Amino acid sequence: MPFAGITLGLPEELLADTPQGIVNIMLTRFATLRKGFDDTCRALVHATMTTDLTLDHSWRSRFHAWLERGFSKVFFVANFMRGGKQAAAKVGVRVGPGDYIAAAAAGILIAARMTPYAMAARIPVIREAADRSLVRKLTKPLASHGHAEFTTNAAADRPAHT
Repeated sequence: MPFAGITLGLPEELLADTPQGIVNIMLTRFATLRKGFDDTCRALVHATMTTDLTLDHSWRSRFHAWLERGFSKVFFVANFMRGGKQAAAKVGVRVGPGDYIAAAAAGILIAARMTPYAMAARIPVIREAADRSLVRKLTKPLASHGHAEFTTNAAADRPAHT
């Protein structure tokens, strides 16, 4: 059972622990997402898109942040706004030519890094070693982001409308 889901108080039925389960949860989310954004949603989107995850401000970190931010914006518009750049701008996500360049460059870099792993996954002799290597590689940047801190203010929370 995913720990983050437990800490958020989600029922076990809503916790996906397989790739297909995650896809199913995402599809359910897309089907039930409300059409509009309120100020809280707008603030959350803005905070997510402007968060600085770099550990330092070296040229390499700034370049990586540029790639990540451009990719995130393009992904957001394509997948959450159904391609609507004007709708995205209304919630504070403005996508320009530089973002498309960054997204394309990020896509190329991701494909270049993932292709060898995808090929290794098809070879039984090296499949497990390649998988362990990829998990190690992905764990490093995730660990550098620290741990999420989930807090709530029960006095300010409003009950759901029934």
